[in-house]
Amino acid sequence: MNKTVSNLRKRYFCFFLVGALGFSCGPLNATERPSFRCLGGVADWRSSTADQIRREILNGRFPGITSQVPSRISIPRRGQWNSSRLEGLVGLYEVSLARISSLHPIPNPLREDSNEQLENLKSLISSHGYHLSKAIQVAILRNGQILNLGGHHRVAAMLALGESTIPASVYVWDSMDPHIRGLYREQFIVPLQHRFPELFGTIQYDSTLLD
Repeated sequence: MNKTVSNLRKRYFCFFLVGALGFSCGPLNATERPSFRCLGGVADWRSSTADQIRREILNGRFPGITSQVPSRISIPRRGQWNSSRLEGLVGLYEVSLARISSLHPIPNPLREDSNEQLENLKSLISSHGYHLSKAIQVAILRNGQILNLGGHHRVAAMLALGESTIPASVYVWDSMDPHIRGLYREQFIVPLQHRFPELFGTIQYDSTLLD
């Protein structure tokens, strides 16, 4: 039984990572958004649910996240959002690039093709627009910061193209499956923290934010 549960959790984690790379399942039209709340001005978000944060976003009270595409953009948004509908999912939103905390720099010194990927993405996005099926994945931490879980090259490309926001699948870290959080923390966040300690100061990393 324990082995079956462990396998299911690993499979769940794989689905989440697939989504973080920009591929997920279960089409959902980008205009199809659930009803919405957040916590205007409150520093500790540990008791906030996805539904609460939705309402706050729709009421314009969560800094850096909006349900509306900015009126002045040079990159059109196209296609449909593909939602994996995992635990803790708030929905698809436009997230301020200035509010997103990174796990590693771009170019990524751990990848030989990092510069090439960035240039390819810039060319693709400027020519064809930003496809919503490639929305990045971010998580809201307990201190209200927005952590990039997958899509660092896409963030860099949109910044280079002069955009101020990017389409993102927004999650609440504390509402995600505890095992998924543990796998993500131990396999990605902690190793990256040791490799790029200077970046983790910007997300005020400590053991209470990501446990």
